[in-house]
Amino acid sequence: MKMHDKYNQILQELLRTHPTATNSYYNGYIKIQAETLDHHREITTYLTAQKVEYFVNDPVANKPLKLVIKGLPASTKVEDIKSDLIAKGINIDKVAQLKKFADKTPLPIYMIEVVRDENVDDIFGIRSCLYMQIKIDPFRKGSRPRKGKGKSPNDNRKRNEIASAQIKPGLSFAQAVNPIPQHQMAARGNDTSASSIPTPKNNDSNKEAANTANPNNNEEFGILHAIMELQNIFNLFPDLLTQMHKSFNSPNPADKLGCLLKGVCSSINKLTINNV
Repeated sequence: MKMHDKYNQILQELLRTHPTATNSYYNGYIKIQAETLDHHREITTYLTAQKVEYFVNDPVANKPLKLVIKGLPASTKVEDIKSDLIAKGINIDKVAQLKKFADKTPLPIYMIEVVRDENVDDIFGIRSCLYMQIKIDPFRKGSRPRKGKGKSPNDNRKRNEIASAQIKPGLSFAQAVNPIPQHQMAARGNDTSASSIPTPKNNDSNKEAANTANPNNNEEFGILHAIMELQNIFNLFPDLLTQMHKSFNSPNPADKLGCLLKGVCSSINKLTINNV
């Protein structure tokens, strides 16, 4: 029954005449569930006399039993399935073949509707159909894919701003790898142009190279920073590169790990000797 101004009076009268009926509200309607079929007819007659808007749902006992049959080829005709089950004493009301939602391709699954009579449970004893073994399962209506909700213009603008913030135009790969920016300086008088940062001729000590190789701590550490840090480590400790060359030529994982440990131990020993 649809909600209206006098719904409370209707429910009071139904409680007086049919106290076993239950009432529940959902989405603008009141669901009135009668205990028996006779009460169901009396309530609908009363609602019709009161000229209120309502609709009737058939009881579960009046609805056919929906099941699915699996194990038959997709080319099987629904008429043959229905005839075979009727010959076995099953009161079949309808047989339909299920299809894929996307491309409507027939599936080897058939939905059957069995009339709820005194022999309705006999369908669960059926093990074969059209001389082939079958499996009978309850029918579950699958959910169809729904169209996604569109984004608002504000959401799209924020997404584009976040994506564009991660892109630096005009940045080459060499500039991205090198954490120290190279700026060009204006030349003095008749001198030629020179870089603002002098090119180091050699590494005097491991400490100086380590200090100049530190990236900006304010930036978020990522894969690119890890690659740059590995490059700095190999520059500081050349023995690691030699051991990595041996590891590259060895297919054994244990040998690869051993080469790495040898390079680390050798580098630590040299670092200790230099510091002493």
